[in-house]
Amino acid sequence: MIRAAVQKTGVLGLIGLAFLLGCGSLTESPSVIAGGSGAGNPGATVSLSMAVLITSAAAKTTAVAAPAKTVIDSCSSVTTSDQGGTSISLNNILLSGIIIHFLVDSSDRPSDLLAAMHSRPANLSCDSNSIILAPAESFNALSDSSGSGASSILLPIARYSGVKLVFPQNTNSAQALENDTSGSQIVMNGTFPYAGQIHPLSVHIAYAQGPCSQTYSFAGGIFTLSSSDTTHLELQFTANQWFSAINVATGLQNGDYAFDNCGALNFTNYSCQSSVAWTGATVAADFLSSGKLTVY
Repeated sequence: MIRAAVQKTGVLGLIGLAFLLGCGSLTESPSVIAGGSGAGNPGATVSLSMAVLITSAAAKTTAVAAPAKTVIDSCSSVTTSDQGGTSISLNNILLSGIIIHFLVDSSDRPSDLLAAMHSRPANLSCDSNSIILAPAESFNALSDSSGSGASSILLPIARYSGVKLVFPQNTNSAQALENDTSGSQIVMNGTFPYAGQIHPLSVHIAYAQGPCSQTYSFAGGIFTLSSSDTTHLELQFTANQWFSAINVATGLQNGDYAFDNCGALNFTNYSCQSSVAWTGATVAADFLSSGKLTVY
């Protein structure tokens, strides 16, 4: 797995695979956590990071060889392949306009947890089941960068069940979506070979038709956040799943896809060509579903 970290010192980390910290019990009462929703919650710091994972075939040293996984922090590109084996090299993976929800175990009420904090951060709010970080954040999985609000998050000490990424509806006009840099979206840029030439490729999914969300649960079901140390969370996205449902070469040969005037292949969900829109939306959905939440 390639690890392109968006790691920052600070709060409940997001975007990355194996949990290294112990998890609390679902049956514990709120009083088990000192300062949970009682008389004063000092809060705890969490860091948020994102990584890209690549799985490759391991050397055969036993009868059954497990896949080898590689994690690399801050890389310039990542290479994967589609269903037909076409190599796709990506040099940009941008997720922007994300509202981050930290899901609270049902034994606690988010409003009580925030009310009990010694000093409640202005960038935190809540709904019935989560602590919400606002305003919207952006992450580039390959360049090791994230929004300033996600670099250091002070969350209430509590039991958490996972993290949810919410892409609100992108309200930019259809004409503005192509050059959109701030709205709710996923953008991938790279290259791929076809008919002896290297062509640019882009995936641009702007959530103009409505919001989109993806939930990532902790491996043990519940993670107990304590104030003793900074907690690092990471969402790791497995690269070999992103294009596994599409075949670029076959689509070009069948006329389902077409190069633009510059020889680039662009997959956008706001395209009037249904096959292009479906492909772009499928890649983005498979990207999000490939993620796994990790504590380290």
